[in-house]
Amino acid sequence: SGRKGLQMRVQEGRILPVMWTATGRLLAAYRDSPDIWDLIDAEIAGWNAERPDTPFDRQTAEAIFADIRHKGVSSTFVTANGKRLNMFSPANLRPDVYVLDTVAVPLFDHLGKLRMSLTFFGTDRIALSSKQDRLDELVDLGRSASRKLGYNPA
Repeated sequence: SGRKGLQMRVQEGRILPVMWTATGRLLAAYRDSPDIWDLIDAEIAGWNAERPDTPFDRQTAEAIFADIRHKGVSSTFVTANGKRLNMFSPANLRPDVYVLDTVAVPLFDHLGKLRMSLTFFGTDRIALSSKQDRLDELVDLGRSASRKLGYNPA
């Protein structure tokens, strides 16, 4: 709990959405296994049923993952093919909820495999995702942690 009293609770066994969280998108972007698409396809179907005016598809998901791999970061501000997708804006998703701004960076092991993410939480007032210098700092922190795990990007 911070100065403003923002509290979060995580329950063991709870599965958070893949496409609608910075951490979920990051982990999916580096995952080789096809089983992740079962989860993503279900989320896409749910989105399209609720919001037929802003359809979403697998091709868009793959473009999002490519941008994440290229930038080395996943955040509240989602891009595909270098363009911001406003459909992912927290205000569009849940306008009634206090906005969290999240940034997730990958942590690679000595084999170059993604083993976990380092996720940072803030609010829309702290602006983690919209400030490039902050994003660069968090990406550098993830790279430093990966090097400590033995990762050596040749």
